Amino acid sequence: MVTERERKGKFIEFFTKTPSGICCPHFWYLKWANGCPYKCEYCYLQYTFRYLPEPVIFTNLDTDMVRELKDWLKRYTRPQILVTGELADSLVYDKKVGLTKLLIPIFQDSGLNPYGHRVYFLTKSTCIENILTFRPSRTVITTFSVNALPAWAAYEHGTPSPEDRLSAASTLSEAGWPVRIRLDPMVPVPSWEDAYAEIAEDICAIKTLENVTLGSLRYFPGLKRFARHGSRIFSFGHDHHDPDKRRRIPTETRLSMYRKVIEIFRARRPEVPVGLCKEVESIFPALSLSLPQRHCACI
Repeated sequence: MVTERERKGKFIEFFTKTPSGICCPHFWYLKWANGCPYKCEYCYLQYTFRYLPEPVIFTNLDTDMVRELKDWLKRYTRPQILVTGELADSLVYDKKVGLTKLLIPIFQDSGLNPYGHRVYFLTKSTCIENILTFRPSRTVITTFSVNALPAWAAYEHGTPSPEDRLSAASTLSEAGWPVRIRLDPMVPVPSWEDAYAEIAEDICAIKTLENVTLGSLRYFPGLKRFARHGSRIFSFGHDHHDPDKRRRIPTETRLSMYRKVIEIFRARRPEVPVGLCKEVESIFPALSLSLPQRHCACI
């Protein structure tokens, strides 16, 4: 079930909420919907929209949103990325809403988009049919969020399997579309070494990748109170007194998990940049990674 209503406020905003000490570059995002039908135990949207009984899709996308978008595209001369998956899965409602059919022609039109801004779809779905009706373009990025099979089975309720998501990613890649992957949130499930090595190998099999972003379980303590889809996953989180107040997996465990998959990417796909999502700054030098200004999935 979803609620449909008109949006009264701005559709495009600039994300600036990350405190010093946490690596997350500021980025633009599109408020086309609020909430998600999937039931991932760890999802921050349960907390963000804790007072919404069901997801909301805004009805004035083809009018007010498009008008605001066209103005935004010409206001900034330096190419930007507009993230559509911050407050909702970008593609899960695409058959119903047709967000891709609305946005892709605008971003592909050099008259409407003279500075080459890019639209960014982030999804756990496999809904790529509408995208495939267009010619491939570098102004359109699709990022698939995946997880190791045991973590998916335990905590990502109602979502397509990781294999199906990577199959959709491969289909877009083979067709010539820019594709990125998020392996996030990594969780130290039993036998995590083998599980994450397997999914890393599967990611490496995709023909072309713009980048890969890794992340581990992190959540604000208030999420536990409003979690609707289960709470077992919160047993992994600890208070490290990090600047953003999020609970995280123990540092050494995070480092071990990251190292495991980074070694595979560097051996199999050394040309693919690897970054981290919303991590503390001290983690990056420990992994011989640069800070994420170049390799973050959202920029």
